[in-house]
Amino acid sequence: MSLVLSVANMNSDRDFRSQLQSGLQRTRAERVRIIVAVSGGPDSVALLRGLMELSADHELQLIVAHFNHRFRGADSDQDVRFVAALAERYQLPCVLGHADNATAVVREESARQVRYQFLEEVAQEHQATHIATGHTRDDLVETVLHHLLRGTGITGLRGMPWERLTSDATIIRPMLDLSRQDVESYLTAIEQDYRTDASNSDVTLTRNWLRRELLPDVRERFPQVDEAVARLSQQAGETAVLTQWIGQQVLTAAMHSNADGVVELSTAMLSGYPRAAIREAMVQVWNEQRWPRQDMGFDRWEQLADLVFTKSGTITFPGPIEARRIGERLRLRRL
Repeated sequence: MSLVLSVANMNSDRDFRSQLQSGLQRTRAERVRIIVAVSGGPDSVALLRGLMELSADHELQLIVAHFNHRFRGADSDQDVRFVAALAERYQLPCVLGHADNATAVVREESARQVRYQFLEEVAQEHQATHIATGHTRDDLVETVLHHLLRGTGITGLRGMPWERLTSDATIIRPMLDLSRQDVESYLTAIEQDYRTDASNSDVTLTRNWLRRELLPDVRERFPQVDEAVARLSQQAGETAVLTQWIGQQVLTAAMHSNADGVVELSTAMLSGYPRAAIREAMVQVWNEQRWPRQDMGFDRWEQLADLVFTKSGTITFPGPIEARRIGERLRLRRL
């Protein structure tokens, strides 16, 4: 029996490393310095240990980074000590950060922004080109379903990309082909402990409800749901890239002038394209001008498309951004 378990552990170890190696190659993270985001939980600990095993072959320089949100009092402090001890055990540099106070960040999205800001600052300070996070396929599936239930377009169906550029580094998720079960099997195989977060059991939080109640029932009836959602996410990502390219082509064709924060577009040129292409061209304008997009949902982009096909009209969008139809021109400017 022990021999069977030993062989199973070896297989889990080898399979995990193989998948992680493929993730590194997919994200082009070889011969680079990487900030490894380690919370102390199983996913991030497995990421760190796996990268350590692959570091020699792929010429990786690893720096551990941990951010304490101070949400869980003494448990949060124990997470810090665990991560620091883990880094010290393997003689890895470790950077610790923390929120100024426990109540400053209450929303999940706000907490995420603060954490990534910290990681980007660490990357800049240590001249690292990559930041690695331990997101798995389970996280991807949960994110896509969360977006779907809240209401999303094609972009939201991407869930989370394998890599994302920031001003200071590339954020990579080399474990997106691995399941949470793969992670746990690997940690068992290498006899590595980790921290558990008791708040993950709180099903009043949507993410935990998806993970603990909805998805187990769905998987029981549809065993291939994770693969199906991951495939949808990949296709949505490819579609989004294509749509962005089309939007840029339309914007280039319709551009009349762009100076001093005022963009003028030819409505005659725009009206010859499908509405979806017009909407995406407007998204590209917002991106290039760095105007806020948080409150620009589908209905807002539709209003902009409507102005292309009307003779006159003015609409003020969040920002505030003014869109005014003037003859054969659509003028966009920040107020």
